[in-house]
Amino acid sequence: MTSMRYSIEGYNFAAERGYNLLGRICLTHSHPLQDVDAVFGNWDCSNEEYKFVKEYLGNVQYSAYDKLIQLCDALALPTGYCLMEKRIGKSIYSILPNVIENTFELYNIEHFKN
Repeated sequence: MTSMRYSIEGYNFAAERGYNLLGRICLTHSHPLQDVDAVFGNWDCSNEEYKFVKEYLGNVQYSAYDKLIQLCDALALPTGYCLMEKRIGKSIYSILPNVIENTFELYNIEHFKN
């Protein structure tokens, strides 16, 4: 079983066949922070491959499509869809600024007394 190796193998497979967008997504989908070290898996690639991915991510400007695929990736495991909390290891609401205040402020109990 591979860890992050699948992304570089996917890139190479697609790029060799001229599918540049697919190759790009193979690399960008696992790196929403554009940081080669900010991944869920372990790097099981060669030093040269690691350097290539680091440089590639540093030079690409993420598009809306990259971000959409990253969101889709965050919602699934190899076995299928899951709660995003399972992927990031904590409640998504605990890391979104003001989400609790904004949500429950709208339903202030005083609003319902009228």
